[in-house]
Amino acid sequence: GHIKISYDISCQWSKHMWERFETYPDDLKLEEFLVFIEPYIPKNHILGHGDDCQYDLSLNYRPGCARMCGEELVAITQSTHFRQ
Repeated sequence: GHIKISYDISCQWSKHMWERFETYPDDLKLEEFLVFIEPYIPKNHILGHGDDCQYDLSLNYRPGCARMCGEELVAITQSTHFRQ
């Protein structure tokens, strides 16, 4: 499988991703040889990162991702919370 992950600190999170996955329960583990994971930084956060992150992890430079902001789920969940 091929998974794209948009996370504001993907540059840090992805460094030891597979080691963390090894600590997960068996039913949640991913096999590195079966899954290709591409980390990205959402557009709202990308300018707060260095040049390397901005190029390597920007959605702007990836086929099929340039029009994504990477914050869609955050926007959806924020709009569904009821305020009292």
